[in-house]
Amino acid sequence: MGGTTVLNGLMYCRGDSSDYDEYEKLGATGWGYKNVLPYFLKSEHNLQYNSSQNHARGGLLTVSHYNDLPDLGHTLLAAGRELGYPTDVDIGHGRLREGFYRAQMTTRNGARLSAAKAFVRPFLHRSNLKVLLNAQVGYCREPTSVAEWSRALTLNPEVLGSNSGQGGNFLTKLFLSWIGMDVNECALQ
Repeated sequence: MGGTTVLNGLMYCRGDSSDYDEYEKLGATGWGYKNVLPYFLKSEHNLQYNSSQNHARGGLLTVSHYNDLPDLGHTLLAAGRELGYPTDVDIGHGRLREGFYRAQMTTRNGARLSAAKAFVRPFLHRSNLKVLLNAQVGYCREPTSVAEWSRALTLNPEVLGSNSGQGGNFLTKLFLSWIGMDVNECALQ
């Protein structure tokens, strides 16, 4: 559980704001950068940057520099400075540019922080949340806007089966985070 956040390189990068604006121009209503930025900020707990228009503290996803910067990292930053590139680039502000930087990671206390650890595990005690592992979904309504992704959705997935032997139709309320939804997004894992 956790989508690509359980296997990626942990680097925290939102992408360039112009990409989101292009998604909206192509018909993805509500996916412009001005629309998605509040959700990035709401989810982020950034340990290096103070709360601002680009970063926030208090969210469930801890974002920080990796605990250790090896000698090679210092050497690469020095080389970038020597070549005239900026070495303090903040790639979390939505405007990517050339330069060198110390990457921020989605880690907590030096360990990987997946979407499941950040957004699901803290709420497993709730009576309105049931996690089915290895369940296959036959159908799942596709959200049409960022607003639908950002609130609890009422879906009627046809659960084909799971390792617990449960099957049938479920009326499920799911809080879907924007993190890791590109791989097998309609499977209950």
